[in-house]
Amino acid sequence: MLRDRPAGMRALPCYFLLVTHGNLATVSAMLSKPLLHAGGESQPPILLKAGPLTLLSEPDTACLRHIRLGDHEVVRAIYAAVRDQNWATIVPKVTLREQTSNADSFHLVFDCVCQGEGIDFFWNGTITGEASGKIRFTFDGVANSDFLRNRIGICILHPIVECAGKSVAIEHPDGR
Repeated sequence: MLRDRPAGMRALPCYFLLVTHGNLATVSAMLSKPLLHAGGESQPPILLKAGPLTLLSEPDTACLRHIRLGDHEVVRAIYAAVRDQNWATIVPKVTLREQTSNADSFHLVFDCVCQGEGIDFFWNGTITGEASGKIRFTFDGVANSDFLRNRIGICILHPIVECAGKSVAIEHPDGR
């Protein structure tokens, strides 16, 4: 018998593997969200430093998160995205090629394959953090198939608390 949930109580997701044997079905095991979404358990984030900045690198996604200067978050995330014509993000399969981490700097080199629904895009990325506090994220990609897209590029997410409602100044490389 199904009953309505009390007000304010939310349902928690439950994931399991249903194995069928002829007319019978058994629940084999509980599965984690990372296993369902990415086909395996995710690797833990890596704490890195670039001079006075601290940040987390996610090896599975090639994403930098929670870039901080002391107690202040200055950037929520930096990542490269391949998005289809409906703005769905094609999840990359990341292969870390090189990783160097020192007390105040780091260097990461990786390859990403983004495939799905007729999309086949490969890109190589490099992320460098210098002792001066400069972080550089570059990528170079090639489309191995023709496909419609809405974005292929680097995304920067700003922290809400520190940025919402604040003025912003944008400086272009050419000084404008």
